[in-house]
Amino acid sequence: MKYFKNCLTICLALLCMLVLVSCVKDTDTVQLDTPVVTISDTGLASWKEVENAKGYRYVISDGEEQLTTQTSVQLEAGQTIKVKAVGDSKYLDSKYSAVQTYIVKDTKVYGIPTPKTGFYMKNADLIQEGETRYLTYVTNKTQGEEDNVIAIRKATNYEKGWVYDEEVIALEGTVGGWDEYITSASIVKGTFKYNGTDYSYLMVYAATSQSNEQCNQIGMAVAKSPVETFVKVGTEPIIKYDKEVYNEFNGCVSPSVINYDKVSGIRIFYTYADAYGHFVRFHDVDCADLDKVTSVDASQTIHVTNKGDLSGGEDVLMIPNGDFAYDTANERFICVKDYSPAGSAEPKVATAIELCYIAEEDLYTTDNQQGFISMGKYDGFDLKNNFERVYNASVLSDEYGHITSVMEIVYTVSNLKADDGDYIYSQHLLTLIVK
Repeated sequence: MKYFKNCLTICLALLCMLVLVSCVKDTDTVQLDTPVVTISDTGLASWKEVENAKGYRYVISDGEEQLTTQTSVQLEAGQTIKVKAVGDSKYLDSKYSAVQTYIVKDTKVYGIPTPKTGFYMKNADLIQEGETRYLTYVTNKTQGEEDNVIAIRKATNYEKGWVYDEEVIALEGTVGGWDEYITSASIVKGTFKYNGTDYSYLMVYAATSQSNEQCNQIGMAVAKSPVETFVKVGTEPIIKYDKEVYNEFNGCVSPSVINYDKVSGIRIFYTYADAYGHFVRFHDVDCADLDKVTSVDASQTIHVTNKGDLSGGEDVLMIPNGDFAYDTANERFICVKDYSPAGSAEPKVATAIELCYIAEEDLYTTDNQQGFISMGKYDGFDLKNNFERVYNASVLSDEYGHITSVMEIVYTVSNLKADDGDYIYSQHLLTLIVK
């Protein structure tokens, strides 16, 4: 009997313990899962819904804790966030999530853009006005066609470099006109009036009526802003080439324009190419009232010396496709030109460019001339760009065509016809900072 009573006592004790354990389990609380927060490229912080959560508390940066029933919160750049799930009497709040930061991804494209398939960019002109640049170049309006137009892109300076906007077609040839086929252009800022309207930018461009792009002549156009359609000045070129006298050669090409008084005194450098070679000429033109500028006085043409220590393979030094910027402090003109002679393989363009300068006084006299002095010659090997063809370069200038504190060159490259049947559409622009 005593044994039976002891067993009964033990059983009753065990039963009480089981009831007690059961009661403890019924009143015990469970901690909710911690949310996992992710942030999208647009700054939306989000997390999956936590089971049994009644809501969510979050803290943005150093702000106060806030409550939401949603599973996402919009952040601003640089803000941080941490989130926890909110429970009730049965479920404990979760721990706070790891702190996440909204870092805006830099999606900007720095540097001169590469043309899309079936398009080309060549024969550039680059000016800088404060923290803004304007890149002028020749491109094709229609994919897969050689229908040259002048395009301009505006660029803004950021910490990591220059970012270019979409191109604006600034000038097109006139069908059946003297300028049906455009080949190059240069722009400059100043004070100009045409047909009773004031304009701030002048474009000087080379073009021809011939589809083979020979016998080029030079005309003008104006605009109030570089990134808009330019208005052509007159219906005839201001610098003419007479193919009946000088035969069918390149003519007047690669204009480079400088506003030497920063008002309306314009100097137009250009390459004159005929049977005797490629040489530099220039005209000084008062462009304050363009209604009076119908053509230049040929008797006032300045033929720049062809003396100098430049590279070249001809008996006579040539200056093909020279682009100029004025160095006021040293009274000289900085020039970048194609290496002479041009290559024989297609395309028939140069394989190198050369940076040089010429004293201002050497432009006007034949006495005691040094002529052009080399500052550096660059080919595809020097530039490490894997292109044999390097040509039609431009030296960076300010909005008036004067040099800046940075010596930068933008130049054209292309594939060879032997390597690329569509080599025409491989033409694009690269840049070089000269130390």
